[in-house]
Amino acid sequence: ISACLVGSEMCIETAIIALLIAVLLPALRRARDVANRAVCASNLRQLGIVFLTYHQEYKGHLPCAGNDPGCGNRAWVAWYLPDHYTGSLIGPYLSKAIASKILLCPSDDPKQRRRLTYLMAYPWSYSVNDEIFLHWSRYNMKPPHMTIQRPSLKILAIEESADVIDKGCFYVAEVRLYKKDLLSNRHSRARANVLFADAHCDF
Repeated sequence: ISACLVGSEMCIETAIIALLIAVLLPALRRARDVANRAVCASNLRQLGIVFLTYHQEYKGHLPCAGNDPGCGNRAWVAWYLPDHYTGSLIGPYLSKAIASKILLCPSDDPKQRRRLTYLMAYPWSYSVNDEIFLHWSRYNMKPPHMTIQRPSLKILAIEESADVIDKGCFYVAEVRLYKKDLLSNRHSRARANVLFADAHCDF
């Protein structure tokens, strides 16, 4: 009889533990997602400060958009080079360890990303606005002087969807003409972190 009672108590305890796990796991998952979204937003804000610092130091110039290997070492992030850090123009403003962290959303896993366009898959989570940073070939290899009007309303960079991200910039024309959905759904089905030209981030 005692053995049966012990067995029954163990079954009850196991059931209670299983119930608690079932209740707590979704809450823990939501808490982790909220924390990852906050880290992602912080990453973009730090990039915004770097971009503004570069813009000020280089008297209104911005680096290339990083759209393809033709940018060479003139891009904000040289994702197509073996050493992304050394060839990136934001490198002098960030340590190598910090750069590798703030370029990647904690909810993103580039190892699962398929190669879309170039010889390698884009390894980071964020892309910049091609209409602000500009394609290198548009200005004959020389960075243009860029004055950003109403910076609090101009999108500088986004957390781009892993399904479409394949380079260091996104094309606004793709949204206008083809209604292409570029924003990531890592943190929400309808919203993503977006960096504005005054370095504030919104979700």
